[in-house]
Amino acid sequence: MTVSKPGSRMGRGLILALTVYLTMWVPGAKAASSMDEVKGLIDQVQTILQTNPVKSQRLCLIEKLAGKHLDYQEMAKRCLGSTWGTLNEGQKAEFVQLVSELLTAHYAKHLDGFAKTKVDYQGETCHGDSSEVHLAIIRPNDRIPVGVRLLQKPEGGMIYDLNIDGVSLVSNFRTQFSRAIQLSSYHGLVARLRAHLKTVGNASG
Repeated sequence: MTVSKPGSRMGRGLILALTVYLTMWVPGAKAASSMDEVKGLIDQVQTILQTNPVKSQRLCLIEKLAGKHLDYQEMAKRCLGSTWGTLNEGQKAEFVQLVSELLTAHYAKHLDGFAKTKVDYQGETCHGDSSEVHLAIIRPNDRIPVGVRLLQKPEGGMIYDLNIDGVSLVSNFRTQFSRAIQLSSYHGLVARLRAHLKTVGNASG
């Protein structure tokens, strides 16, 4: 086997290829910015909506896609606040599943309108291992500012909150969940969420 000299064209090409490979695969290396990741996700969602005529198929594909980019456990943890620490592992897993179902039920109602929505990407801010992508959803006579908040994980940027027109989705849920727990209990909150999901499911059916 002949090894190329460092100064040769083949040698430089080999070094370049190795550098690209390491940048993509070494744990902790950042292959794409948060802006790129969010834009890629939104582009994929809009492509699914525009190319799949059957609503149930669209929703199934988007659920799978969301599962790769949304950190449901981080969302659930932040939504519950201090109550999260009182739960056992089984209860935590149950609540994470409820939060994922709750989010799916809510965004399913707005998918059709999002298919041709224009998005204006305005930049991103970073704070340690977290970042926020700033964008605006543009509709006729309407412009909604949105902040997509992500945590950097080994698998890439994972979305844990949305700030929509100045209102944090997680903070809004945490306020509602905290009130429900104070009026009843954690188990009462779970029962209310299950009842709500059942109602939403019946309505969509």
